[in-house]
Amino acid sequence: MKTVSPFLRSGYRKNNGYGRSGARAKTAPLSVLAHSASVSFSFIRLSIILLLAFGLILPTHAIQHKLDFESGLGGWSAIKGTSYFNWARWRGGTHSGHTGPASAHEGTYYLYLEASRNHPARTAYLQSPEFDADLESISFYYHMYGAHMGTLTLEGFDGKNWITLWTITGETHKSHGAPWTRQEVNLAGRGLKRLRFQGSTIDNRKSSQYRGDMAIDYVLVTTGEMPSGDNWRKSESGAGIYYGPGNVGIGDTQPEADLSILGNLSKPLTGRVTVPANSIHVSGVGTQFTRELRAGDSIRLGDKVFVIAGIASDIALTLDVPTTTGVLDATAYTDSNLLTVETGAEVKSLVIDKSGNVGIGKAPDAGHRLDVRGAARVDALKLTGKTACEKLQTDASGSVQCGKDADSGGDITGVTAGSGLSGGGKSGTVTLNVDTTQIQKRVSGICPAGQSIRVIDAAGGVTCEADDNSGGDITGVTAGAGLAGGGHSGTVSLRVDNTQVQRRVSQNCAVGRSIREIRADGTVVCGGGPDYDSGWFTMQSQQGTNSYKQVTHNLGVYPSRVKVLVKAIDGANKGFIFEGSGSAQNDDDGVYTLYGGVVFAYNQNHVRLWAPDKNNGESNGHIIVIGDGWGGEVNYQTSHTAQVKVLVWR
Repeated sequence: MKTVSPFLRSGYRKNNGYGRSGARAKTAPLSVLAHSASVSFSFIRLSIILLLAFGLILPTHAIQHKLDFESGLGGWSAIKGTSYFNWARWRGGTHSGHTGPASAHEGTYYLYLEASRNHPARTAYLQSPEFDADLESISFYYHMYGAHMGTLTLEGFDGKNWITLWTITGETHKSHGAPWTRQEVNLAGRGLKRLRFQGSTIDNRKSSQYRGDMAIDYVLVTTGEMPSGDNWRKSESGAGIYYGPGNVGIGDTQPEADLSILGNLSKPLTGRVTVPANSIHVSGVGTQFTRELRAGDSIRLGDKVFVIAGIASDIALTLDVPTTTGVLDATAYTDSNLLTVETGAEVKSLVIDKSGNVGIGKAPDAGHRLDVRGAARVDALKLTGKTACEKLQTDASGSVQCGKDADSGGDITGVTAGSGLSGGGKSGTVTLNVDTTQIQKRVSGICPAGQSIRVIDAAGGVTCEADDNSGGDITGVTAGAGLAGGGHSGTVSLRVDNTQVQRRVSQNCAVGRSIREIRADGTVVCGGGPDYDSGWFTMQSQQGTNSYKQVTHNLGVYPSRVKVLVKAIDGANKGFIFEGSGSAQNDDDGVYTLYGGVVFAYNQNHVRLWAPDKNNGESNGHIIVIGDGWGGEVNYQTSHTAQVKVLVWR
């Protein structure tokens, strides 16, 4: 674990004490554009020299360090102090109404301190890393909209004490959309090493006074030039580039190689991470650990840097050593590519990623130490200490090994049967003659169902034949549970449940209506008709009691309409339609009509039809009473028994 002070966007980063081996480069602050697809390392050195030849727009001996929160805190540290909440990186408006900015001053993200439930007089800090050069000035933007606004203070550390440099208290902006205010503070000659912003909420215990969300954005710190070593000095072409006799360092103040790159861990990872104090286990929300990281990569959590020991999933990984303070719902950072060389058409010619994998003509795919797009030639190849390789072969794991052709241990002494293979011995010429006219063509024919392919001819056609039987006879069928028996011969038993066999359809639907349901008894339900049809059934009056017939429709709702069709049992008349009266949801068996009693929905799945008592004074409880209706005759028909059908609509 290492404490880092990364240079901020266009600024520099001090040496962290990483080892000076070839693997020390951590990220990709260098991207070189070439105008030829043919790239060499001499070209890279030339490009570096060209970079060093151009100057910044800053005054001589001045370096600017920008902190805009677009990709994190840039090496600054959020410290809670006495606050319940930390300075938080945010976009858009804050959680509370009538306080905070509507958006960032620059870009998308800014930093703010939450005031809700954060009282009384709670304090949080945003603290810079230690600067190697003298601080000249600082500028920043702030937004303080809210009736319960606290105090924002800028402080500097001179090596012993924190000194107040600037402070402001109370509401300074009148709306979310009010323009941010720029503040600049001169720091020259003060001997300061660090800076920090202090945010304090008001000294009030009322939970209703929450309108105090203060915000800062786009911090720009200007320093003098960092002191040079004996033979080293910073390039005037840009912060973070150092050069001396023969060597160039990017982020490395004293490079020991021709080109030495020290990463700044500035690439934010997707999602948010949390790791408890004194733990090696990192969990993520919306993270993509398996796609963005590999074991052995560096990862920055807060202001500490760790090495990834293992990755369990997209939301879980382990560190090489435990954290000391922990991190809650924060953005983590890793290295981007170490080196990218592109042609003038922005086609990648050479890429070295953060794991040291090399891609030529493309970015290297995961798991490949060398990934080449296009042809490659190797004049000499040495594998696992071998100086000679008769051939390359792939083993079961897919690894390439040295090998040689196996020897059968014998000699070919002769070949007969035509002019096929000739020659022999362990060396010399072997001739193989193949008659291409005898090579089987692709099969192009097929056989119908019930037939098998018997012959495939040279042209790919087929000859079919009927499938043979099993070679045995079925000698009998007996009753049993399903199908029993088997083999090539003997008895096979088959049992069929006749009650489950579909009857022949015995009804049809009128013109313009389709069959919606075929019942097991062969009757049908037509579309556009009722949702339930009971079919015809017999119903009769009982002596001395009011009887009913309950019909189950199982629609699960009280019907919107019930129609009852009634006809005489002997079929001597054409019947008539009776639509029942009575309550839709009330079992009132004391109400009758002259023509057949009460029809009502008993519940959501049943309908009841009441038949009157034969002793009832109303026509002696007849189910059917018809006057002057059959065959044009003046007639009066009554019946205690009738054919009834019930139709139900949802």
